[in-house]
Amino acid sequence: MSDTTVLDVLMYCGAGTVACLYYMVRGYLTSRGIVDMPLSTIAASAQGPVAVQGKAYAADSGSLKAPHSGRPCVFYNIKVEDRNGNDSSSVLEYSSKNLFILRDETGECQIDPSNARLFKDAMQQVFWSGKFNKEAKKDGSLCFVSNPPMTEVDKLEQRQLDTFLVSSGSNYFFTESIIAAEQVIYVEGFKDQNTIRQAERVELHRECPFIISSKDKDALTKNQSSISFWAFTLAVVSIAVGSAVYILSHGNFDEKILTLLANLF
Repeated sequence: MSDTTVLDVLMYCGAGTVACLYYMVRGYLTSRGIVDMPLSTIAASAQGPVAVQGKAYAADSGSLKAPHSGRPCVFYNIKVEDRNGNDSSSVLEYSSKNLFILRDETGECQIDPSNARLFKDAMQQVFWSGKFNKEAKKDGSLCFVSNPPMTEVDKLEQRQLDTFLVSSGSNYFFTESIIAAEQVIYVEGFKDQNTIRQAERVELHRECPFIISSKDKDALTKNQSSISFWAFTLAVVSIAVGSAVYILSHGNFDEKILTLLANLF
């Protein structure tokens, strides 16, 4: 095995280990934060950091329609990725800003989804891809459908996304995720009056994250714990592969492996 090949393998293993450790820590901290935040009913929830779950409903202004599929919903998210072979990079992500209602057996409150961290695993999703240009707009497939009244900022963001979709000359992969009416969701955030949103004070963002999940609290906790566990497992595998390649490429296998074991234990 050439030195260049060994170096490439070690670099990939090192990068993989760092990435796995990042997701391990992130998953662990997220799961611990969810567990430590007591779940409250909406009627009993106080002002400040809260965690509630219930069914989502459209606000008085009416339900939304997802931009691509036209499916009725109370919230949607569009993610655009540039995919080249096995590589992909996020180009643009947009979420609806319209308030919606969260209701449980004790009462209801409003959810302002702006700047929420989304867990979309259980959201209803539609995927599509293609090479888009101005001609694509003729059939209306990429035009935004009619929605309830929005702020000027929302309208501007939607126009920018619409323009991007129809003017691009590259191959892109799109994911449309929605929260349907009456879907059970879990929300963790800052309650101000009767609206749950991201805390305005930046210093509260770490201790009071703003989460919207299409899984309930227990399922989300298990999901994040599982991510942390498998990220740790992959990190160990990556370290083991890198160590084995390094030892084999430098000869003296028995001596090297004994030295490595001695250092570990």
